[in-house]
Amino acid sequence: MLLKYRQSFRWRRDIITLDIAEKMYSVHKTKPFYIRLVSMMTSGPAESFVLARENAIKHWRTMMGPTRVLESQYTHPYSLRSLYGTSNTRNATHGADSLESMKNEVSIFFPDFDVDAWYEDEEVYFRNGYSKFDEDLQIHVKEDIAFPDIIKNCN
Repeated sequence: MLLKYRQSFRWRRDIITLDIAEKMYSVHKTKPFYIRLVSMMTSGPAESFVLARENAIKHWRTMMGPTRVLESQYTHPYSLRSLYGTSNTRNATHGADSLESMKNEVSIFFPDFDVDAWYEDEEVYFRNGYSKFDEDLQIHVKEDIAFPDIIKNCN
């Protein structure tokens, strides 16, 4: 397993275990595609990310395109699923559909990452443009400045 993180941005490259796949897709357990989906998700390496930006869920879902690959190819020809998906099960990407599901999925893949603490302590740096990409570490880090509490509390 390759795990890279520092403070705010995190990503992971790993084989998804059966236990993790079952937790992640438990809401689909009674659906006909569940076994296919869990089998596909555990079949090879995957990369997981915690994305930080305003409206991240909405933007990521737009980049992914519709779940069904043929629909995606027709309506969103430059989306990730249109370009890289091969079937409705092997549609190339996954993304949370709500803040609640995002928190659940982050807790599965990054159990030591506290979303609420990130919003409290780090989000202000990203929102105000005080983060940078560290080429050596290949991660985003907050700049070493202090925001007064008055700025932190202005949302």
